[in-house]
Amino acid sequence: MNGVIGLGGGSALDAAKVAALLGAHGGRVRDYQGSHPLAGEGRFVPHGIACALTAHAAFGVTHAALPDRHREATRLLTGREPDPDDPNPLGAAMLSLMKRIGTPTRLADVGYDAEDVPALVAGAEKQHRLLSCAPLPVDGRLLERVFRESL
Repeated sequence: MNGVIGLGGGSALDAAKVAALLGAHGGRVRDYQGSHPLAGEGRFVPHGIACALTAHAAFGVTHAALPDRHREATRLLTGREPDPDDPNPLGAAMLSLMKRIGTPTRLADVGYDAEDVPALVAGAEKQHRLLSCAPLPVDGRLLERVFRESL
């Protein structure tokens, strides 16, 4: 293999990156796990599921910083106007969707418990590229809250 061309965005490009990595270095996808905090400790949680499992709690803490964006995303996801008094309509919409499609909804569903939270926080703190885009300051205490609320 001389190279891989990825067309599109998001998952398509991620798949192309994985194909190129495996083509160049060999092995299995699991050999390269660990790029997000839920991937460590011998567990394999696909990246998209890992993001979804904490999304509802993350939306709960970011809602106050960007309420209009959260409400618009809720409208797009549900096709309905969110309750203006709901402090986390996007999180509720996300959980509802996850339940409808049968995906795990809590970290506990994929084997995590309260004892894992410190390691998850430590892993998440290394994700500077993602944390710097958050609409509010993110520190270990906030990450701990998100992980605990996601259990």
